[in-house]
Amino acid sequence: MAIFGHSQNLAAALPLIERTRPPLWKAILLSDSDPVPAARCSELGVMLIVRPHPSDPATFDARRLVEYCQAQTWWPYAWAIESPNEAIPEIV
Repeated sequence: MAIFGHSQNLAAALPLIERTRPPLWKAILLSDSDPVPAARCSELGVMLIVRPHPSDPATFDARRLVEYCQAQTWWPYAWAIESPNEAIPEIV
């Protein structure tokens, strides 16, 4: 049986990921996320699906989203990127 997970705090979920070694894990990551948990997932063979949560609504343009993701420290460890699917209120 395959186990999959989802978290908004990858570092906090890391002990569970290490114990269960799911084939896939989805994480909502902020731009200042620590790359160590993402690297650890990669070491464990866990395919990390990242849903970035940028604070700038302009990042939702596809090209800008890719550029944003490539600039993040977790980028080398992401197996896939999920585009944000929820509206972010405009920053005033």
